[in-house]
Amino acid sequence: MTPLVVYPEGGDKLGYMEKINLPFMYNLREGYRNLTYVEEKVRPAVDSEALYSYWTADEPDGWQHPFDAPGKARDVIRKLDPYHPVAVTLNCQDYYFGQYTDGADFIMEDVYPSSPTRPFQMGHRLQPHPRRLRLRQLRGRRARRRQPPRRPVPSFSGEGYWPRDPTPAESWAMNLLAFNHGATGIVAWLYPPSDTLAAAHGKLAKVVASAPVADFIIGNSNGNGGPNAVAVAGLGPDQIDVAYWTGADGKLLVSVVNPSEKQDRVGDVDIKLPRTAARIDSVPWGSKELWTLADDGKTLHAAGNFSAMSTAMILLALS
Repeated sequence: MTPLVVYPEGGDKLGYMEKINLPFMYNLREGYRNLTYVEEKVRPAVDSEALYSYWTADEPDGWQHPFDAPGKARDVIRKLDPYHPVAVTLNCQDYYFGQYTDGADFIMEDVYPSSPTRPFQMGHRLQPHPRRLRLRQLRGRRARRRQPPRRPVPSFSGEGYWPRDPTPAESWAMNLLAFNHGATGIVAWLYPPSDTLAAAHGKLAKVVASAPVADFIIGNSNGNGGPNAVAVAGLGPDQIDVAYWTGADGKLLVSVVNPSEKQDRVGDVDIKLPRTAARIDSVPWGSKELWTLADDGKTLHAAGNFSAMSTAMILLALS
C-alpha cells in the first residue's frame, strides 16, 4: 500500500503497518527534487521491515521536471539503502521515456484501464481503453527487462476522477487488464481503501501472488512466454481482451476480460489457442462452469454469459 505519510510525523502509522506485516511504498513525491529532504526522510525508513520500495517522481514527464531529477534522488537513496527498489510513475504520454526512467528500478504507469464514467482527459491523465494500453505497452518494451512495469489502480473516489469507488468487478477488470498488457505487479492507490475494496484486492491477490498464476505473470514477462495478445474473431479489443502465458511445464494460462460497462457477451467468446490443449486443468479465477474446450482442443469457449466487467484466468494442459 501507499500511505501518504513520511517519518518522523507519520512514524506511528508506518510502525503500525510494520506491526501487522503490511508492506508499504514509501512516498517521497512531494520533495524528491530536494536531495536534503530525500536523505532526511529515507534515513529513518531504511530499517523498517515493512518497507517495500521508495516512490520518488510522480509524472515527471507531465510536469516537465529536469531529466536527471529522478536519478539524483535514486543516487541519494542508494547510498543509504542499496537493497530496496525505487519507483517512478509516468503518465500515458510517451514523452522522453528513456530519460525519465533512467532513475527507476521499476516503472509505474498512471493510466486507468477502466472508468465508471466516459473516458476523459484532465491535464495529462487519460482514462484509456485496452487499445491505448497496448500502444503504451509497445513503447515500454525496450525497458521491460531492466525496469519491470507496475500499475497503480484506483481504490478511491473524488479528486475529480471518480464519482464513486470502483466496484469489486471494476477493480478486478482493471487489474487483469494490467496483467494482460505487461504489468508484473499492482499497487493500489491509495491506503486505506474501503473495506469492500480491501476484501476485493485480497481475494484477487491470493490468486495472482501465488502459484501457479504468479509463476506465469512474473516468470514469463516477456521474453516470449507472455503476455501475448489474442484477437477474438468478430470482437475488438475494447469488447474482449485476452492474453496468454506459456510455461515450461506444458501449461498455458489464459486471461480474459470483458472491459465493457454494460455489454454482456453470450456465446460469442471463442478464443483460438496458440497450441492444442488436452484439458482444462483449473480455473484459478472466475467461473469454473463457464469454460469448455472445443474444436478438438484448439478453441477455448465461454459456454454461457461472460457478462460486463467479467474476468477469468484459465489454466490449460497442452497436448
